[in-house]
Amino acid sequence: CKERWLRDNKLGQPPGVTLVGTGVRGEIIVPEPRYRKAIEDILFRASESRTLEMQWKELHAVPSAVWEIKELRELRLQNNLLTASAFAVHGGTRSDAPGLHTFSNLVLLSLSNNQLHEFPAILLKCTSIENLDLSNNFIPSLPKKVHRMYRLRSLNLSQNRLTHLPEKFGGLVELTYLNLDINHIGPTLPASFCALHKLERLKLVKNRLQSLPVAGMAQLTSLTLLNLNSNRVGPSLPDDMSFMPALCELFLSHNRIKTLSPEFC
Repeated sequence: CKERWLRDNKLGQPPGVTLVGTGVRGEIIVPEPRYRKAIEDILFRASESRTLEMQWKELHAVPSAVWEIKELRELRLQNNLLTASAFAVHGGTRSDAPGLHTFSNLVLLSLSNNQLHEFPAILLKCTSIENLDLSNNFIPSLPKKVHRMYRLRSLNLSQNRLTHLPEKFGGLVELTYLNLDINHIGPTLPASFCALHKLERLKLVKNRLQSLPVAGMAQLTSLTLLNLNSNRVGPSLPDDMSFMPALCELFLSHNRIKTLSPEFC
């Protein structure tokens, strides 16, 4: 780890409190000197542009100054070392405690390629988010109430460790793009999945699906792309899939499909 972990009883008072974060054990964490100036510049620009990009900064914690940018609309923290505890609310249950939930205008959040071993619970309170990228992490499951993020339009959960989707996943009715590539999802999708009427692009490459919902796939009336490559789907597809009105790209390689309905031809 290239961070400097400063503690009062060893190295005195930490400098630049606006750049200081708190570790999982209460440690004071300060970015390595080579990043501090860059982070200061980024934070200054973000206060005006309402867009904050802090990727590849080896962050273990979110700098406390970030929470002061109340009008933030886009937050990109991909390619760091952040865990779910970095987003836990400090200060009890107070609504004004620093955290992602205080960004009432946040529409884009990218936490791709970090160290998330669980879905950050605070995200369920971030109902303004429309684009969420949690790809390339270690998330094993989604919370049952993930449908509370009802404004989501784009969701990327590829390259995690998901084994299933919550029963009420179909409550994310605004979704137009969903990427679930390279997980362990199976043996099928929840029945509510067919309620995603606005979904246009669905990627499920390299999962453990053995079947799709028997009835209801035709309800995905906006779906134009469906990629099921490298699953275990078979020996056939649901008959109503041949009546999906918008579907024009269907990928089925490396599955166990032996027959297709004549309507597919």
